[in-house]
Amino acid sequence: MRDFGRLLLGLVVVAVGSLYLLERADVLDAGATINRWWPSVIVAAGRFQLAERSHSALGPLVLVAAGTVLLLVTTNVAEGDVWSYVWPIAVVVAGCVAIARWAGAGTPRRGAGDEVVVALGVFGGLSVASA
Repeated sequence: MRDFGRLLLGLVVVAVGSLYLLERADVLDAGATINRWWPSVIVAAGRFQLAERSHSALGPLVLVAAGTVLLLVTTNVAEGDVWSYVWPIAVVVAGCVAIARWAGAGTPRRGAGDEVVVALGVFGGLSVASA
């Protein structure tokens, strides 16, 4: 499996270097460009994690969503008090995820002769049961 984290780091370094070269050539202001487009790195990190993972997509999707909201704000596409809408939506999504997990979504499927370990950690505690 390829290390997408290293690829992302390399791409970011190349992009930042290219921006500062363009600034030296009086084509653009690198600081202003980075200040406006930095959330795209968060979106890219989430997308790379989605490409790497096959089991849980929740974390990478949260990164993509957060990066997208930040990108909309920094590029002035979303104007006004965006944050007053973002955090309640995040709370609702977290509640939906908790309900889905409680209902058994994502429960491992058992085949003949497979052993399954179910673990639950709440506030640092861990309870392990063999099924």
